[in-house]
Amino acid sequence: MQLGIIAIIIALRLMQNQKPKEKLPFDSRGFLSTGITMLCLVSGLEMLSQQQSHPKYAFAVIAAGMLALF
Repeated sequence: MQLGIIAIIIALRLMQNQKPKEKLPFDSRGFLSTGITMLCLVSGLEMLSQQQSHPKYAFAVIAAGMLALF
């Protein structure tokens, strides 16, 4: 706990407060691909932890999540 507080204080002193010069539009494509990727990864890992599901399906869901990043 104390180490975390010390790290936050040091980070606040060392890092500069930089604001963007222009406001960028919301990246909806990136938002969707990240959301789909996280959904697939979490679902695939959950499927791997279950005894009823087949590992091939779980790895297929994880692979689909990785492909959604591109």
